[in-house]
This record gives sequence, C-alpha cells and structure tokens, in this order.
Amino acid sequence: MRGRCTAATLLAGGLVLTGCSTALDLDVRDGGYADGTFTGRSQADDDGGYGEISLTIRNDDITAATFTLHLEDGSVKDAEYGKTNGKVVDSSTYRRAQAGIAAAPSYAADLVETDDPADVDAVTGASLSYSQFQEAVEDALRQARR
Repeated sequence: MRGRCTAATLLAGGLVLTGCSTALDLDVRDGGYADGTFTGRSQADDDGGYGEISLTIRNDDITAATFTLHLEDGSVKDAEYGKTNGKVVDSSTYRRAQAGIAAAPSYAADLVETDDPADVDAVTGASLSYSQFQEAVEDALRQARR
C-alpha cells in the first residue's frame, strides 16, 4: 500500500492541518496481487441497486473482467431499466439509466487494457455506474491483495 499525506492551511487562523492515510494501490501492474478470479460489489445506491465485477488476475495482469449492474432484488439491469410499468415516461431519465448500462462493458474492457481502475475514464451520462464500477473493483482487488 502506498501512504499518502496531505497538508491544508486554514488561512483565517494560520493553522496547518496534516493527515496521513494509507490508500490501497489499485494498479495491478505494481504487483502484490494473487492469481485467480475475484468478485467485488459496490455499495447499494439509493434504490438498492449495485454494481458487481468479476475479474481474473494472472501474473500481475488483469486478463478478464465483466461488470454488471443489478437491481435491489439481484436481477441484472436491462433495456427495461428506467421505464415505469414498461413504458418510457421520462425520456431523459430513461436515457441516463440506459447510458449506465451501456457503459458497463466498456468499463470492464478498459480495466483489462489498463490494469488500473484509475486509468478507466467515466462515460458521459453514466456517473453512477462509474462510481459503482470503481467501488466494485476496489472490493475485488482488496480480496486479491497478497
């Protein structure tokens, strides 16, 4: 793990505050990860939905990854997600919901390509799924850490 220290200055009082935290190094290329397949899950969103990733590590390289978005009941979000009673009631809401679903495979593919979740870019209109992706990857890589 890499340690990170930060310093901030409170101008009004001239007080210097410092703090250190140990952030998990999530760049698999840096080593320290076991070989195998690991599953990670994000925290639930306000509606109980969550993201889940399955990733495979071989010789400090992510060789495969799949990322899916789930409803609270565990079912996978699909083309019906964002509809009300099977109908698109609010096209803006539906587009945003579907953008997240469409982004999921690209997040996983980018992770395989880069081996570092910090190098995976968010897709416009899919910020919630991106956050869930990042959380799920961190969960999986914590399990894989040697």
